[in-house]
Amino acid sequence: MASPTTPNPPGFVRIGTGIWLVEAEKVESLADDPTQPTLILIFGWMDAKLAHVAKFSAGYRKLYPAANQLVIASTSSSTFFSRVSTAAREMQPALDYLLSQGVLGEHARPHRGCFRVDHLSKLIATTTPKLEASPLTKSAMVIDSSPGGDKPKYAFIAFEAMIPSPVIRYPALAALFIVHWISYSLGRSTYLPFEPIRQGIRNPQWLPWVRPPSGQTHPTPWLFVYSKADDTVPFEDVQHFTELAEADGMDIRRDVYDDTPHVGHMRVEPLRYWASVKNLWNDAIKMD
Repeated sequence: MASPTTPNPPGFVRIGTGIWLVEAEKVESLADDPTQPTLILIFGWMDAKLAHVAKFSAGYRKLYPAANQLVIASTSSSTFFSRVSTAAREMQPALDYLLSQGVLGEHARPHRGCFRVDHLSKLIATTTPKLEASPLTKSAMVIDSSPGGDKPKYAFIAFEAMIPSPVIRYPALAALFIVHWISYSLGRSTYLPFEPIRQGIRNPQWLPWVRPPSGQTHPTPWLFVYSKADDTVPFEDVQHFTELAEADGMDIRRDVYDDTPHVGHMRVEPLRYWASVKNLWNDAIKMD
């Protein structure tokens, strides 16, 4: 995440701690284009450099220049060292912006920032529990290299990969080990650090702009992008989760790579990656 003294990428305007607004380009020919989303939410992965997250922003800007973007950072401090209620309150500027626009996002993309999506969900539930999106709102969700399982080996690998700073990484890993050890000693099931994310995605009330499975409208389509070569989040874990979500009636799409690294699909195969995103949105806007 960028520090307060780090220059923002071009077009990034800070509106809160770890939250940036990237305004749409003024393209007259696209002003009333129904194929253009009005808002894109981009959730960065843990402690990602803003310059790296900006590459995803640029990709979305190329596809959808008429859409505003909210770019939201995910930090190890907010995930591991803050109360959930405190971390949720940090999302208030993002919620304020969403409310000011009269819509709650038409295209959201959690990318290894699922914890921050969960924080936003909890803030909405606490402050505006009756908030609903317009029935005409179209939405689509992209999940990149997530969610993983909770086997201790891969949980440690995932947390190690998510936290580049050794100053934070080693205390966090030590804390994770202690929690696992206490749970095991007390005869309880192993600590499940990613369970809130898996439960959230399958929760019909997680986000107000996501249409749940119902007989009246088509549910919001979800695209899961993951790789058989991912050594941080096993392919089998994501595959198993998507099968469970599909059994719930969710509209699940998969783009499975053979040899790309963790969170490296866009970098290695950009044409394929963005084609999948575009196809997802094209399907979303056709749904009733």
